[in-house]
This record gives sequence, C-alpha cells and structure tokens, in this order.
Amino acid sequence: MDNKNIIDAAISILKKQIEDLEQQNHILETTATNRKSNAFFKKGTKKLAEFFFSKGYLIISLDTNVSEHYKLGKLIFNLRPLSWDFNSQLLLKHEPFSFDTSELSDHQKNDLRNLCLEMQKRNFIKFSQEETSIQVEPFMTGENRYYLAGECYEEANRYLIEKTIREFSQKCSEPLSFKVYRNIKLKKSNSESEKLNDMQLDFVVEFPDRFYIFETKAGQKLYIDKWVDRTRLFGDDLNKYITCCLQDFNPYTFDPFLLLPMKTLDTDFMNLLEQEFGQK
Repeated sequence: MDNKNIIDAAISILKKQIEDLEQQNHILETTATNRKSNAFFKKGTKKLAEFFFSKGYLIISLDTNVSEHYKLGKLIFNLRPLSWDFNSQLLLKHEPFSFDTSELSDHQKNDLRNLCLEMQKRNFIKFSQEETSIQVEPFMTGENRYYLAGECYEEANRYLIEKTIREFSQKCSEPLSFKVYRNIKLKKSNSESEKLNDMQLDFVVEFPDRFYIFETKAGQKLYIDKWVDRTRLFGDDLNKYITCCLQDFNPYTFDPFLLLPMKTLDTDFMNLLEQEFGQK
C-alpha cells in the first residue's frame, strides 16, 4: 500500500471515530436535557427517579393512589380460589349465565354473594341468588374485561405485599418504612422517539435502601425472556424484580430469578423479607 492509500485509510478511520464520538456526545446531551426537564427529579420521587435513571430510563408517569376498584381487587384475592373460578367464567361469557353453587357451603355461597354485590355496585354485572346457583347478567365493557383479566390481580398483589411488609415490620425492632408506586411508565433516557413510553411496570416498593419491582402474570404464558431481561436490568444484591403468577409451582424452580405463585405469595414474600432484611 502506497503512502496515499495509507493516508486515505487513516483519514477514513478518523472520520468514523469522530462520527462515533459526535453520536455519543449527542446521546449524552439528549440524556442530560431529558433528565433536566423531567419532573420526577424532585424531593418526593427523586430517589425513585435516580434509580431508574441509573438503569437508563426516565419516569414518564406514575400513580401513588390505589385505583377506584382496589376494594374489589382485595375481595377477589381474599375469596380465592372461588373468586378466580367465577372470574374465569365471567370473562368467557357475553350472555346471561348460571353459576353452579350446588356444591358450595353456606359460607362460600355468602362469600360469592358479597363478591357479586361488589361487582354489581361497579356495574360489572347484575345477579340474583337461587338455591343452587347464581344467575349472572354480565356487563363486560372493554375496561371491565381488562380489569378482571389482569388489573384486579395486580391490585390483589399490591394489597398482599403491603400487608406482608406491615406484618414483617411489626416484628422488627424499628418499623420498616416504605412507599408504593403503581403503573410506572418509563422511557429510555436518551430517547428522541415520540413513543409515549418504552416500558410499563405494575408497581414498585421503595424501601430506604432498595427497590422491589413487581410484575403480575395472570395469563398462562410466563414470557420468560421478558422477566429474565428485566431481572438482569433491575435486580442486584439489594434491588429485586419479582414476578407474581397465578400458576401454582415451587418458587425455587426458577432460582435465582424470583417467580412467586400468588397462592402462597404472602408466605414466600415474608420469607424473602426475613432473608433480605433479617429481624432488624
């Protein structure tokens, strides 16, 4: 190769390096601008915003209050598995149907009646109770169907997680403080896209020194690649990414990834708190 070719090759390499540096600088400038304009880097949510920023994301929106159907979500969880069976049938039906109660105890029939009353108050159904059945007329709008298919389980999880933390805290020498955020929408910190968000999380528990991120899977598919990727992104020695599932299985099956069945979520999560925090 003669000198001219050597010089041309060197110039080409330098131009590519300059382009790469300019692109990296643009990304840094975009990230800094996005961070500066982000409203969540303030006192109340600053720690949460800093955590997600360290992972390459900015908070776009979040909720701190429970949803309008929180009470129904708690009831669905507390009356499981009866409520889950009823839910499954309700989601499949578009016309009035009969739910068989002939093999239920009087106590179970009363529980089911209370569930139906709560649903009726919220215009999910109309119902009447008979000797061996409940006659149900569904009003399954898209929003109602979405809630019963997934969101109610997210709220049941939140209720159980908060309850378990409080019970654990009572056993500690000092109360364990925490905050809960739900429906957290995230966008990549260097993004110039017009997409509203790149990721959505069910809810996050903020402890003084760590974050626990919870995802709820009500369907039959676990989407293993998704929770493995997010565990690697958000999880470390302190911070946890926890997937809660309706399926029943040994929670240690996927160790070290945290997949917990909702059926035993209170016990499994209490064990995790005792393991991670000890008896403070």
